[in-house]
Amino acid sequence: MNKKIILFSSVIVIMLVLIFAFLSCKDKNTYTIKGQLEGGENKFLVLMDLKGENPKVVDTIFLSSKGKFSKKESLKEKSLFILQADKSFITICPEKKEKIRIEGKFEDFASNYKIKGSKESEDLQLLAQRRIKFNNDFIEFQKQYNQASGKEKQYLFREYAMRSKQAFKEEKQFLSKYINDNKGKLSTIIALYTELLGEPLFSIQEDEQIYKIVLEGLEKTLPNNPNTLKIKNILTSSKQSKEK
Repeated sequence: MNKKIILFSSVIVIMLVLIFAFLSCKDKNTYTIKGQLEGGENKFLVLMDLKGENPKVVDTIFLSSKGKFSKKESLKEKSLFILQADKSFITICPEKKEKIRIEGKFEDFASNYKIKGSKESEDLQLLAQRRIKFNNDFIEFQKQYNQASGKEKQYLFREYAMRSKQAFKEEKQFLSKYINDNKGKLSTIIALYTELLGEPLFSIQEDEQIYKIVLEGLEKTLPNNPNTLKIKNILTSSKQSKEK
């Protein structure tokens, strides 16, 4: 009888150890995203993965009656994600085991959020803020231009053309430096694809070298990652087009 009890107890212990090991392993391949959004009461966020040709919905994150949310997400391989609140969205790049906290407003989410707990996601916020500021400055200029008289409009147009040209140049320099300083990070892809007023700053035709810098960095850190392979395919296609 005692032998049966000992045997049964041993089996239980082994099972508990295996279950604990499984849960521990599973937990290592996750990250947590939580926070609170003003105006987000009883609404939801949509999480989408950007690694494919088109964004793929990963999860729907529901907000409480106070706009709070908390969700543990699986992360089999590193990627770029969109977190969308209605028509506005942000981009995040989580690492395994990170605990990401987001605060802000549900309306115009991208312009009113703060993020902590994910270094690369914080970098992406910085890049987004610069782009949003430039676009907001242009909207403000449009208001001034629409309210101006004929002569004032000529002056404002010349003034804005000069300022926007300089701003495009400065942003391109800033992003080139970011890419060179952060080789191997997926956030360099977002820097590479940055648009101001709907116009891309880098083109494969004129800026092939910066594409190569992004790819060389990612091939060292994430060689088989779908995001890396997309950049590789773009460069391959560009090379084939030149050879025709």
